[in-house]
Amino acid sequence: MKNIICILYSILISSIVCAQSSTIVDKTKLDSGIVACYSFNDNTKDYSGNNNNGSAENIAFIPDRLGKASSAIGFRYYNNLDGSIRIPQSPSLQSLCTNSFTVSGWIYISDWYDSGPHGQWFSIINKTMASDIHEGWAIQVKSVGMIEFTKNGNAARFNYPFELKKWYHIVYVYSDNESTAQFYINGQDLGTEPYYIDLSDVDGDLYFGSNPYGDEEWDSGAIDDFRFYNRELTVDEIKKINDTTTVKITSKNATITKNKIICIGNIDTLSSTITGGIWLSSNDKIASISNSGIVSAISTGQVVINYYLPNTCNNSVSITLNVSKKPSIQLPKDSLYCNTINVPINLTDLSASFTWQDNTTSNYYTITEPGIYSVTATNNCGSVVDSVKISRVSSPLIKLPTDILLCNSKPLLVNVSLPGTNKYLWQDKSSNPQYTLTKGGMYSVTVTDSNNCKTSKSIIVKELATPSFPFPNDTIACNEILLPINVNCDECNYLWNDGSVLSKNTIQNEGEYRVTVSNNCGTVSKGVHVRIIDCISYLDVPNAFSPNSDGLNDVLFALGRNIENISFIIYDRWGQKVFVSNNLTDGWDGTFKGRTLESATFMYSISATGINDGKSIIKMGNIALIQ
Repeated sequence: MKNIICILYSILISSIVCAQSSTIVDKTKLDSGIVACYSFNDNTKDYSGNNNNGSAENIAFIPDRLGKASSAIGFRYYNNLDGSIRIPQSPSLQSLCTNSFTVSGWIYISDWYDSGPHGQWFSIINKTMASDIHEGWAIQVKSVGMIEFTKNGNAARFNYPFELKKWYHIVYVYSDNESTAQFYINGQDLGTEPYYIDLSDVDGDLYFGSNPYGDEEWDSGAIDDFRFYNRELTVDEIKKINDTTTVKITSKNATITKNKIICIGNIDTLSSTITGGIWLSSNDKIASISNSGIVSAISTGQVVINYYLPNTCNNSVSITLNVSKKPSIQLPKDSLYCNTINVPINLTDLSASFTWQDNTTSNYYTITEPGIYSVTATNNCGSVVDSVKISRVSSPLIKLPTDILLCNSKPLLVNVSLPGTNKYLWQDKSSNPQYTLTKGGMYSVTVTDSNNCKTSKSIIVKELATPSFPFPNDTIACNEILLPINVNCDECNYLWNDGSVLSKNTIQNEGEYRVTVSNNCGTVSKGVHVRIIDCISYLDVPNAFSPNSDGLNDVLFALGRNIENISFIIYDRWGQKVFVSNNLTDGWDGTFKGRTLESATFMYSISATGINDGKSIIKMGNIALIQ
């Protein structure tokens, strides 16, 4: 089916050159007496034919009241500059000061000019005197809700509740015959005031946007579509100027109203209710139009078709065409997904409506299950259909434990091979499904199947040895000596024959001590027999004896155990040695040089060395010899 791009006619009828929002009316009447006509469409030209062109300073071309770009003049509020338009004096302009006259135009007040004691206002037009620029006539709006025509303070005033930031159509009519002033706001007649004043001396330039009287006072706002007539307009003519009805432009088959659709590939012919004009397109690359009104749409975009009536102030209407195309959709390519499906789709052609295979109509769609999905997109230029097939398979399943233990550094071969054509990739770039684990660490493998589905898995490898620990041989221990045994090893469990489960135990008593140590790599049992003996060193001397041959305590012996290197000496009170011995078996019988000594007190000194601990023992004291 032929692609068709449609043209959406959003008809914003506007008089491009002068009265943009006006209908084309009987030009023989509204052109009569025209002195100046300003459409402000990207320029300040006069389209009345009188060449009253303006010169602009610091102005901005802005959208007009209908939203058409660069079709109105903005002052200060739009560019923060003091701007104005000056229209030089001419014979035709001077006719506004010697006859009845009419002024028509659109104003937009962004903010009021504050003149202090004279109040706040918006100066619309100022016509000066050549001899004194500070004198002349003006049309201005005051913030107190008033519009006035004034010459040098002599004013005709009319009440009206103006609001800021709103477009108003104003018409001022001065009747020289009746000596009256009259204002119309948005077509509403504000009444007539008696007003006679001589304007013939106002022979200078005309200004928009500033009041040259006194210190220049600058407007903040916008103006559009101003006309000056050297005659009084009738009530019907004023209504026609204010009229914003749409000119009917007919197509080949029907009158085009607001949303007539024409698609590319078809040719349509436009015609106006008024003949004699010229058809022009603002962009022939989007849509062209022949002199006979035949429209051809070429590419997407926006274009303005203008119909010009030469040599008139009301000389054009325009039609804005939005050129679109047959719906454009593109679903994803047929795809295969591994395990999970999540395919979000966003159809961005907002000119179309959509219908999915399940009769949902959103431009957003998310695919989560396998199947065939289709959507039909439709707009005024036709329909298109697209579909996509979504499939799902499972990723490879790797059979590999999470943790692996290597005992005593013994290598372990693991095998992750799977049926079918698969690719294997280990952390060290090896590509064999079999892999030998030789040491502790982290290992990872990725398996990719023929559908390009991937699964990765990691394992932690630990190294461990069978329990190994030092253990004492059978031994002899001294009494009162604590003998500790420590059998600590990596990741081991312990069980002693006394029920203890600690890695340490202490030998305190004679007997058998046995421990069983186990971990994930094996079990080891060891035991020891301990014999306890008396190992304490002892040395002493009695403090008295009676060598009287009664068979009781007749000999003095040194007392000791587990000692050696004995030295035992006894002294009398004068320090003379009376007995010396180097063992425990020799005792003193109370004699000295064969003579029995009398009862007395003697002193002794004895020393020895401990056999087991090697410590020296030294003692001194007194001995009483009793006869």
